[in-house]
Amino acid sequence: MRLLQRNSHGDLTFTEDLHDGIPAYAILSHTWGKDEEEVTFRDMKDGSGRGKKGYKKIKFCGERAAHNGLQYFWVDTCCIDKTNNVELTSAINSMYRWYHGAARCYVYLADVHADQPGESSTWEEAFRKSRWFTRGWTLQELIAPRSVEFFSVEGDWLGCKTSLEPLIHNVTKIPVQALCGSLSEFSVEERMTWVDMRITKHGEDMAYCLLGIVNVSLAVIYGEGKAKAIARLKRELALQSRISVNEVEAQQYRVPLSLKSVPVINKFVDRKEELTALGEHLLPAREQGRRKVAVLHGLGGIGKTQLSVEFCRRHADTFTAVFWLDGRSEDTLKQSLAAIAARLPMGQLPEASVNRKLTSEEDVDATVNDVLIWLSIPANSSWLLVFDNVDIDINDPKAPPGAYDIQRFYPDADHGSILVTTRLNSLAQLGAPIKVANVNRKQALAIFRNGYECFRESPESDRLLEKLDGLPLALAQAAAYMSETQCSFTEYIELYDMEWNTWMNANGDQRPVQAYVNGSLHTTWMVSYRAIRERDKDAANLLLLWSWLDYRDLWFELFTPAHLRLASADEVVAEWFMLVTNSKPKFIEKTRLLLRYSLIDRAKNSGGYIIHPVVHEWAWQIQDEYQRGQNCQLAATVVGLAVPPESEKGFWVLQLRLLLHADRYLKCLEISDGISDRRSRIGVGTTALDGFYGLGNLYYTQGKLAEAEKMYQRALEGKEKAWGPDHTSTLDTVNNLGNLYADQGKLAEAEKMYQRALEGYEKALGPDGVKTFVPALNNTYSYGMLFKRQGRSSDAITMYTRALRGYGIVFGTEYY
Repeated sequence: MRLLQRNSHGDLTFTEDLHDGIPAYAILSHTWGKDEEEVTFRDMKDGSGRGKKGYKKIKFCGERAAHNGLQYFWVDTCCIDKTNNVELTSAINSMYRWYHGAARCYVYLADVHADQPGESSTWEEAFRKSRWFTRGWTLQELIAPRSVEFFSVEGDWLGCKTSLEPLIHNVTKIPVQALCGSLSEFSVEERMTWVDMRITKHGEDMAYCLLGIVNVSLAVIYGEGKAKAIARLKRELALQSRISVNEVEAQQYRVPLSLKSVPVINKFVDRKEELTALGEHLLPAREQGRRKVAVLHGLGGIGKTQLSVEFCRRHADTFTAVFWLDGRSEDTLKQSLAAIAARLPMGQLPEASVNRKLTSEEDVDATVNDVLIWLSIPANSSWLLVFDNVDIDINDPKAPPGAYDIQRFYPDADHGSILVTTRLNSLAQLGAPIKVANVNRKQALAIFRNGYECFRESPESDRLLEKLDGLPLALAQAAAYMSETQCSFTEYIELYDMEWNTWMNANGDQRPVQAYVNGSLHTTWMVSYRAIRERDKDAANLLLLWSWLDYRDLWFELFTPAHLRLASADEVVAEWFMLVTNSKPKFIEKTRLLLRYSLIDRAKNSGGYIIHPVVHEWAWQIQDEYQRGQNCQLAATVVGLAVPPESEKGFWVLQLRLLLHADRYLKCLEISDGISDRRSRIGVGTTALDGFYGLGNLYYTQGKLAEAEKMYQRALEGKEKAWGPDHTSTLDTVNNLGNLYADQGKLAEAEKMYQRALEGYEKALGPDGVKTFVPALNNTYSYGMLFKRQGRSSDAITMYTRALRGYGIVFGTEYY
């Protein structure tokens, strides 16, 4: 919905095309004059509408809205681009809802004059005979709004729908209850009779003006004639009546749309062709219930995710539920599916699924299975699943570890809709393929104008648009830079060419973002990154550190435990990190600069920040060895020290949030180890070792034992070098490795770890000290459990007895 906005000087401007968060607005109801007299959308855009006769009505509506404290208003003549068939169809099907949602509806009666002082009342007779009561479209404009006020051609108030109710009823013969907007008591057949004595300019509009009143949607086909349009309307009504029982049943499965942690932009540049294709392939069809699958494929940064978000927002009411799934890996996908359980209506899942804390792989798998069963319920057939960022093909011989088969996570039932977004052409065969190509010139101009309000077309701007090659992310980046720095197109092109040449001259193994043959994205990012680094190195360093963490979820409090520990640590600490994480205002100051350059964005509903995954990967690739070494330690410290203990209430909620960061960190760590032997050449601070240990605990608690082992081993290696093999912190890690091996069924390896830890505690603390040191007692108890599993009952009893005695000394005899 596009609104007009009136400023304090009386000037009128359009808002962007709004889909949610629509402000309070007034709306005009009127009768159209001659086509050449009415002000069109294009007239308002180019400023030529003021000279037209119809502008008087628009001015009246704006002034009246301002009088009632409303800044925004809507007029059908100029707020719809009627040259755009998609927009026109959407508007006609939305019209009733728009009038119903208006704070006030002003009826401008061009053929009714107000009485002059001293004259007898004559306006009522003109009111009864007004042309407004004979037009088809004004029927819904009378019924739908909650507040309807009538005005003469001079703009004088004549009354409202309530005060004039008897007169209106007498003229229209429409029941008073219907005039109040309550239509449920009237049959569809009766509602359709209300338009019998009305006319429309186009015959087809006799059907279209009834859409909101009878609550159906219909494709708009001008030229087919009145008879065919009404026949289509009646067929749709008949079909709706047949499926109404099923729809009522389906409503019990309705779940509100949530785009939490999904990057959402408000200034979406319409891509009609792709949106239309998505609708054709995914919108629920009433005639049959087969599953529908579509695949959006194209380069990273080309706009697949935003296109999917826009489709979901526009059609949220069409589907009973829309679920956004993170398809980057099997783990993130399963977590996304399991999280659906908490959003479903009560009583529709087994109680166990609702109450599971998802702290183990078995819990996650069981909940995922229950969710897939829910999606397969026969009456629950109008949902949409969006598998975003599925960028690994399990059938690719060169696929990295962790590749998975996405189709394993489709519900069994042959219904519902599935949308997959991917960079891989090879995955297009999963469904109806929709290629997302570079934007055209018109769309490129719109993207640039959204980010740079001072944009003016010129030969220099044409040169830049040509260089950016229709890549939305590159266009937005360049626009943000020019808006922030106010540089000219010529100056930006010089910077761009310089970075481009540097990129092209780089050796293949040094060239960042190797998947981008043209390099436009890398070049625009480097221009912005250098400007940021020149203005604020701390903000630039924060961006690089973020590349070691998950791209979707960054918030200030994530850094607090690391800041507090490092503040008291006896080691060299990155000053920039301590400054940025010292206070939330300072953190916001740094992120604000990154926001202004469009390198990051705010996360919807979470209060945190997000970054496009391609920008995120680029920020990791541009780091030199020193930066990677420093960020490797900082990231381990940040995530590892943020892990809450299992004794903390609600610990699993934060642990699940941290797991994404841990997975990203481990991936970066393994890639970094493969580039060179950094582990032997970069010193690791003792705080980072505690971070590795915390990461191990996180993975262990979440049931990811292989990953836990990697972190514990790294922590152990560092602690042995830093503090020696018999330091209690080193032994704590050894004991945890023993627990992990025992859970993996590696009993011999577990025994070696337990024995080493026990002997180490005795050596470090002495025979008396070890009796009251809780970690040592935990080790002893675990050792006893291992002996029991091995069938060594006598040894098990010895260990259990020793541990329980110690617990009794520490916690009191009531402990056991």
